Formats: sequence, C-alpha cells, structure tokens
Amino acid sequence: MILELKNIKFTYPDGIEALHDINASIEKKSFVVVLGESGSGKTTLFKVISGIYNPDEGNVFIKDQDVTNIQTGSRDLTMIFQNFVLYPHLTIYHNVMVGLNGFEMDDEEKDRRVKNILSAFGLRNYLNFKPRHLSDGQKQRVCMCKALIREPSLFLMDEPLSNLDLPQRSKIKRELKDIFDSYDSTFIYITHDLKDAESLGTTIWVMDNGTIVQQGTIRELRESPKTLKVFSLVTGNNINIYQVRCDGKKLIHAGFAMDLEENRSKSAYTLAFAYKDAFIDPNGPIEGEILSAKIADNGQILLNVKLKDESLFSCYVDEEEEIKNGDLLRFNVKRTGIKLFQAKSK
Repeated sequence: MILELKNIKFTYPDGIEALHDINASIEKKSFVVVLGESGSGKTTLFKVISGIYNPDEGNVFIKDQDVTNIQTGSRDLTMIFQNFVLYPHLTIYHNVMVGLNGFEMDDEEKDRRVKNILSAFGLRNYLNFKPRHLSDGQKQRVCMCKALIREPSLFLMDEPLSNLDLPQRSKIKRELKDIFDSYDSTFIYITHDLKDAESLGTTIWVMDNGTIVQQGTIRELRESPKTLKVFSLVTGNNINIYQVRCDGKKLIHAGFAMDLEENRSKSAYTLAFAYKDAFIDPNGPIEGEILSAKIADNGQILLNVKLKDESLFSCYVDEEEEIKNGDLLRFNVKRTGIKLFQAKSK
C-alpha cells in the first residue's frame, strides 16, 4: 500500500471533532478523489496525511512506514493548494527547478526534468517568463510542475482548480490525466465538485461528518449508495426525495404508489431517484401538473411537476417533447434507479 490510515481522529482546539473513525488505504498508482461538502472533513484529512496536522489518535503509513510523527518535508509526498505559491522574482524555469532542491543529481538531469515536465503541461515556451506574465491557469500548472518534478509517491491536491474558470479547469484536468498516466505517483485530489470526481477519479472517497462513508468508482457509488448523502453527492443533488412506506412489493407515498421488484419489510423509508431515471409514461403511477419546463445544463428539458399532495417532482425529457405549463402528465421511474434508505427513528 502507498497510503494507509488507521483509526484516525482529529479534534480542533475549540472542541470540534473534524475526523473520526478514518480507516482507509490506497494502492500504488491510484487517482483518489476525496469528495465532500464544505465542513465534511476532507481538507482536515488532507492536512493529516501531509503532516501539517498530527492526529489525536491513529496512525498514517506511507509505503508501510509509520510517518505519523514525521514532519511534512520528510514524507514522500508533495502538495498544492488553491492559491499559487510561486516566487515572483524567479522565471518559470527556476520556480520549477526549486522543486529539486536537496536532490542529488547533476545539473544536466535537473535541466532535462524541468523542461520535460513544463512541456507536458504546455509551458515549454514560457521558460523565461515571470509569474506575473502568466494567466491564473498557467500559474497553477507551474505549481503542479514544481510539485510533480520530485516524482513523489503521493501527490496531494486541495481544491487546486477552484479559482479557475471553466475552460482553464477543463484544460488542466486533461493534462492531469495525461500526467497521471505518465508517472508512478499516486494522486489524491480534494474537491466538492462532482465533475472533477467524474473525470479524474479511479476511486472516490465520499466524506461526510468527519468520516469516509463510502469508497468506490463513481458508477459503484451511484448504483449502490450506502446513504442518502452519498447518493445526493454523486448525482449532483439532482434527485427527488420522498418519505414513503413499504409493505412487501408495494411502495406508498401520499402523492403516488408504485410496485417494487423485491419485497421490503413493512417500514418507513426515504425514497430517492435521480431526475434522469424518471420519464413520461401514460400508464405510469405518478401523476402531476407541469409547473415549468426549462433547458438544463445537459441540453435536455427539466420538468418541474406538482403532485396531487402538493409535493414536487422533477425529471428530464428530450427537447422534442411538446409540453406546456398546466399539462397533466403521468410518469414512471426506472426500477434500477430507485434507492430506498431506512428512515431514521425519531
């Protein structure tokens, strides 16, 4: 294992428990995306792994070595943050060269490494530029070059693209994937952005309330979420949520009822399904009045519907559907898209 976390706990001086029961491991050559909302503990976890914070309990292992009490500079890792950390008086070439300080290699090898990694990030023509001459996206790419030139076992990134516009983010993500394929380093990428997780991660860690609640590929998390929070995060919050009762194969809500494929114990549940898994069906079990129809980011039409009990329902339909406000339509849900979570007792 490149990284192993055992029984990690961390509490801030004000008494807020930021991490608890963290147990996880990462194999060599993985791209792990830590996904979570603000306050979920992901940045605190980043700082514990990197050695900026020491855990109150538990141990951090890098390549089977216990580094819990070893300073950041002595761990086999490098990291970058949201903000650009570059020397304004140095050229891009020499900013990246700083990353090799302390390495025993001849000047020719250092020169080769610097030029190769700058070329990989599309910066070969900016060797003699100062940081002030670069765009924010270029500055962040220089920071990545500076960190990766050490060829560390772990490369940690905390929301590195959050300050960039969409075209810059997209370009750097493509470059990061190419760099990941070219290096032996394992990448850990902290984000709240689902699109980053979808496009980059070979494995996703979903964090909530200070712990890792589920691990897996984005597909695994969507198909078999352990909690409603996980399902919400990995679908971009584009889900319908209802409190329902189940009895055998019958699911009952105040605004509709539907049949299930498997028996369920007689109990209260939280029902959730993604907008994309609902569809118009003249014989469907869900009936409602169209409140609005607007073009969504994915190019489809997003329908907002009012059910007979006044609850709301949303789904995507193709653009060619002729729908207007006030129409009364029926809908269905793909059975594979239905997620049921045991309702918490009061």
